Amino acid sequence: MGASIPTVLVVGGHDPTGGAGIQADIESIVACGAYPVTLISTSTVQDTRCFSTSYGVDEAVVSDQARVLLRDITPGGVKVGMLGSVGMVAVVAGILEKVEGPVILDPVLGAGGGGGVVGEEVAEAIRAILIPGTYLCTPNTVEATRLTGRTSPQGQADEFFRMGCENVLITGTHDSSTENVINRLFCRNGYLEEWQWPRLSGVYHGSGCTLASAAAAKLVMGLPISDALKQAQAFTWTALSNAYRVGGGQAIPARR
Repeated sequence: MGASIPTVLVVGGHDPTGGAGIQADIESIVACGAYPVTLISTSTVQDTRCFSTSYGVDEAVVSDQARVLLRDITPGGVKVGMLGSVGMVAVVAGILEKVEGPVILDPVLGAGGGGGVVGEEVAEAIRAILIPGTYLCTPNTVEATRLTGRTSPQGQADEFFRMGCENVLITGTHDSSTENVINRLFCRNGYLEEWQWPRLSGVYHGSGCTLASAAAAKLVMGLPISDALKQAQAFTWTALSNAYRVGGGQAIPARR
C-alpha cells in the first residue's frame, strides 16, 4: 500500500477550456504536492475569449456525491471556487460542516474573459454563509470591492474580518495603477505581509484558481500561512510567465 498524501476537497465549476475551474484546481494541487478530490458545482459555456453562460449541477447530486466521498476519504482542507446559485452555496456550507481543516475560498464573481458569473443574491449568500468560518479568502481587488463595499485594502480586510473570515489575501493583478502586482495578506491577529511580483504583459485565464488551489495544497501539507502563500504565489507567477495559447483569447497558465 502506498503512503498517504495530503488531500484537498475542491468544489468548483467546470471550464471546458481547462484554463480555470476544476481542471486548473487539479493541475495546481497535483503540481504542488497534494491530491485533489472534486465536486463540480457548475458547468460553464465559455472559451478563452469570453464567458457565455453557466448551468448549475443538481444540488442533490452534489450533496450525495459529497456524502459518499467523505465516507471514504478525509480531506485535510477544502478549496471552494465558483458556485452558481444560492442553493449551491447552502449545500457547500453543509458540506464544510463535515470537514476539518482550513477552508480556502476563491470568491469567483466574474469570468476572466469578461462577463458576470453570479448575481447579487449569490454574492450575499457568500457573504452570509461561506465567509464566516473561512480560513483564507483570496479575492482580487474587484471581488474584494464588490463583497465588502470598501475600496482600500485595509478597509476591505476589516470588512472580511467583520464577516467572520480569519485571513484574506487581496491580490493586485487587476490594479493597473501599480508597476508591480502587489498582493497583501491581512490576518485577524494583526499580522500583515506584502509581496510584489513583476507585472506580466499578457492576459491569463485561471490565475485566481491557480493561486487559491496552490495555497490550499500548501496549507494541507502543513505549511504556515505566510510560507504557504509565498510558495503559492511563486508557483502561480511561474505558471503565468510560461503560459501558452490553445485558442484566440487568454493564455493558459502552465501549471507543471
